[in-house]
Amino acid sequence: MSPPGSIAELTMRLVDLPRWRWTPPRSRHAAVAAIFRDGPSGLELLLTRRARRHGDPWSGHISFPSGLAEPGETRAQTARREVAEEVGLDLDAPIGRGPILRALTHGGRRPLVVHPLVFTLTGDPALRCEPTEVADAFWVLWTRVVDPAARTTRPWKIGPLTLRLPGVPLPGESLPEESLPEESLPEESLPDPVLWGLTLRMIDDLDAMTR
Repeated sequence: MSPPGSIAELTMRLVDLPRWRWTPPRSRHAAVAAIFRDGPSGLELLLTRRARRHGDPWSGHISFPSGLAEPGETRAQTARREVAEEVGLDLDAPIGRGPILRALTHGGRRPLVVHPLVFTLTGDPALRCEPTEVADAFWVLWTRVVDPAARTTRPWKIGPLTLRLPGVPLPGESLPEESLPEESLPEESLPDPVLWGLTLRMIDDLDAMTR
């Protein structure tokens, strides 16, 4: 089945996943907002480029609006708060969610439980990026980021290891090497930002759910 081409199709295809109640001891929780809208050429997804900061291993990388949960928050409340803070959007309740993921933060030892939530947006409200968190926010065609023909692999150096990881090159400004920590730099310079890692994994999960 082809990817959904509109919010109506996306909503019809989202699967109601069972709740995952167990989490590892001392886990931290984060919520991620996958925001869709009906664009002029089809279904679009909102992505952000993280602000470039020395000491941040994901500086300048492509991601969803996201953040750690505060005490007493639901996952939806966390996602909506982070979206308001990072890109200035006021969202309604989520229409669904993706599979929950477990990860370790860079250099961290406490498990991180990541909750992807799906939101929709009507119209074309202005995006107001918080410059200390987000350098840019932009819409991409959903069919573009899930198209196998758009996939590539790039060598990424992590300490002494060099791994070839899948990614999707996106149009935009280049990422100068001097702005990123050495351990997160690709071995070759990237002409455009590349969508990869946990963000790409969440996109692949949503793609599998909605085909």
